[in-house]
Formats: sequence, structure tokens, C-alpha cells
Amino acid sequence: MQEINLYDLLKHYAKYWYFIVAMTLLALIAGLIYNNFIQVPLYKSNATLIVVNTSGTTVKSDATLINNYQQLLKSRRVIEPVISERSIKDSYQTVVGSVDTTNEKDTEVIKVSYSSTSPEQSQIVLSATIESFKNKIKDIYGNDNIQVVDGASIAYEPYNVSKLLQLALAAAVGLLASIIILFFVYDYKLSTKDKPKSDSKRKPSIFARYHAKTSALRKARKAKKQVRKAKRELKSQAKAQARKLAEVQKAIERKAEARRQASAKAIATKKAKAEMIAQAHRDEAEKAIKIEQLKAKQIADAKKLELAKAEMIAQAHRDEAEKAIKIEQLKAKQIADAKKLALAEAEAKKAEIIKQGTALKKAQDRQERREIRIAKIKTTIESTKKNIAESRKSREQQRIAAQLEQVKQAKAEARKKVAAKARAAKKAKAQQAKKAELDKQAEIARVAAIGKAKRAEQAAKYITNTVPAFTQSTKAEKK
Repeated sequence: MQEINLYDLLKHYAKYWYFIVAMTLLALIAGLIYNNFIQVPLYKSNATLIVVNTSGTTVKSDATLINNYQQLLKSRRVIEPVISERSIKDSYQTVVGSVDTTNEKDTEVIKVSYSSTSPEQSQIVLSATIESFKNKIKDIYGNDNIQVVDGASIAYEPYNVSKLLQLALAAAVGLLASIIILFFVYDYKLSTKDKPKSDSKRKPSIFARYHAKTSALRKARKAKKQVRKAKRELKSQAKAQARKLAEVQKAIERKAEARRQASAKAIATKKAKAEMIAQAHRDEAEKAIKIEQLKAKQIADAKKLELAKAEMIAQAHRDEAEKAIKIEQLKAKQIADAKKLALAEAEAKKAEIIKQGTALKKAQDRQERREIRIAKIKTTIESTKKNIAESRKSREQQRIAAQLEQVKQAKAEARKKVAAKARAAKKAKAQQAKKAELDKQAEIARVAAIGKAKRAEQAAKYITNTVPAFTQSTKAEKK
């Protein structure tokens, strides 16, 4: 697929907005047609039954009994009387497929429903089914323990039709289909327009590949059909030609048979004559051959003797040559062994020398590396010593500075203590002076108080002694 620009794609959609609207409207029209003319509305009628005893109270029926009742409600014995009484045109399978029974867990309640194209028919059929079911239960079990809680209801709206939802889905499908179609059209245009040479190796679009594939398939199918047709025609022509050839062959064979029979007779007579002549020639030839064979046998025997002699001589020569070759080989082998030994000794000496040289070189390398390591260790030791000395010196300087600082701090502390002592002594002197002053003032006040008391006492004594006399004198004067 080609690289797609979203802005160009949106422009493409905006350009063909009428196609999107048309597809959506067509989908809506199709949905309306389906809803109004094709889809069959179904109306469901519901009823509720309960399993009770004759006294009117519920019984604790087990699951097996409830399941039996549900299956019996759909049995032929219950449904077929309803079909015959209500003149229902549908078959038993259709009616049973429209009946649905459910049972709530841990309850004796059975819910029954029947769906049909007519709401009145669904209600009537469901009521008739319930009545037939009650009668059959009475016949089978001998009691009337089925009671109707809710009778068959009538449905005013079909349960399988939702026009707004279906129309919305149809419109959504039309919109989505138009978007997808326009996308493939855009992709096809994008892949088929003129491109530079650098884009010539790009893959075609999905639509173009699909179109090419379908066209190739159509061409292949057409070619296969043409081939099959040509094969059939060739077969028919071959059969016709075979029939003609068979007829011609039969005629030729008949003529040839007649000729063969005529020629056979002539050949037989000629053959008899030729056989006699040939027999005479063969006898003469056999005699000549036997004579020639005897001569050839004699010549061959002579040649065999000569060949045996020559073979013996050649064998003697070969034995001598083999002995000489073996001797030369032994000599060459000894020489080669000596050369190999010399080469092996030379190689061993060379290897030993090389080994010694490599060992010496390795020893020199190890010595150099050891010296380098020793030099590095010495330099590191010297540098560490230097660093230790510098660090010691700096620590000593720091210690001296710290001691000086401590001395300064001690002197400052001593000065502070002396000043504090002086201030404390001064303060104590001031307090003593103040105390002495206070004591003095207190003593003065005490003395003054004592004096005041003495003076008051003296005054009181004076008053006590003089006042009565004064008062008597004043009274006397008044009188």
C-alpha cells in the first residue's frame, strides 16, 4: 500500500461527499424496505404457572418434576390437540419451536411464552396450550396441581423489531461502506498516477492488486475453457479420423491379405526351389569351412607355441626388470630415509634454536616487564613517600595552627574568665556595699525607731503625768 496523506484523504472524502450521502440514504431506504416489507414481526404472549397441591399451598417439587412438566408442555400429546382444535396451519415442529418454557431457580414457578406473527393468535394458542397441559397432567398424574398465576397476555408491539436501532445500523453500514469504497478508490488512484522512477518499484495498491488478480483469474478460466473446448474438438476429430482410418485400414488389410495369400503360394514354390539350391550350396560351403578350420587350427597351434616361447622370454625379462626396479627402489628409499633423518635432525635443531630464542626473548621480555614494574613501583613508592611527607607536613602545620588557635582560644577564655571574675568581684563588692548600706540604713531606722519609741514612751509618761494635772487645772480655771 502506498503512503497515505491524511489531509489528501480528507480532501478526497470531501470531494465525493455526495457519494457518502447517497450511500447512507440508500442504506436507510434499504433498512426501511426491510423493516416494512421483508422483516416478519413476531408477537410474544407470556403466562405464569405454579405447581400447588389440592389444599392451595405450594409443594416443594424437586427439579425432576419441574423438568418433566416443562418437557410435557412441549409434547405431542399437549400440542397436537391444540393444532387440531384451533385449526392452526403450522406443523407441530413449528409450533413447538415457538413455545418457550423457563423455571426460576429454587421455585415452583414455570414461565411459558408463545411467539407468532399475530398477537391474537399467540394469546389464543398459549391459552389453549395451558388448558391442554392441565388436562393432560390430570390424566397422567391424577391430580390438578397446576394453577395459572398470570394468564396469557396479549402483545401490542413486536419483540423482534426495533425500527430506530435497525435504521441507525443501516445508516452506519452505508456510511462505513461508502468510506471504505472511497478509500480503495483513493488508494487505486494514488497507485496508478504518474510517479518518478524512484517510485516505480513500489507495490501497487490493494485495489489494483485485487483487480489484476481477478482479471488474471478470469483470463486463466477463459483460457482453461478454451483449452477444454479445443481438447473436446480434437478428441471428436481424432475419433472421427480414427474411425475413418480403421475403415481404410480394414480395406487395406483385406487387400493385403489377398495379396499375401497369392504371394505366399508363389513364395512357397520359390522357397522350395531355393531351399534345394541352398542346401547344395550349404553342403559345399560346410566342406570348404571344415578344410579352412583345419588349416586355421594348425596355424593357431604354431602361433600358440611361438607365443608361449615369447611369453617365457618376456616373463624372464620382466622378472629381471622387477628385480632391478626393486633394488633401485630400495636404494632410493634408503637415500630418502637418510635425507628425512637429516632433515628431521635439522628441523629439530632449528626448532630447538627457535625455542631457545623464544624462551630467551620471553625471559628478556619478562625481565623488561619486571624492571618496568619495579620502576613503576619505585616511582609509586617515591610519590607515596612524597605524598606522605607532604601530608605529614600539612598535618603538622594544621596541628600547629590548631594548637595556636587553641592557645588563642585559651587566652581568650582566660581573659573572659578574668573579666568575668572581675565583674563578679565588682558585682559582689557592689552588692556588699549595697548590703552594708542597707544594713546601715536598717540600723539607722532601727535606732530611729528605738529613739521614736523612747520619745513616745517619754511623751506618754509625760502626758500621763502632766495631762491629768493640766486638765484639773483647766477645769478649775473654768469654774
